[in-house]
Amino acid sequence: SGCNRFTASYTRRSDDGLQVSQILSTRMYCAHPQGVMQQEARYLHLLQSVDAYHAEPDRLDLYADDKIVLSFTPAED
Repeated sequence: SGCNRFTASYTRRSDDGLQVSQILSTRMYCAHPQGVMQQEARYLHLLQSVDAYHAEPDRLDLYADDKIVLSFTPAED
């Protein structure tokens, strides 16, 4: 999440439904890079709003209200 470690529970609902809940994180403050705490807060907020997903071998998209809110791809070597 940028600065802190976090854990969460999830529940699959139907074929592509997903609910993320019980998000817990450590509470360290990171001053650098600038904006990392705001980025982390936004990330965790978006993660909690997820209601669906679509997975491909090289991409995972997480949706809220039919819009992609988070997208993950493998890091390039």
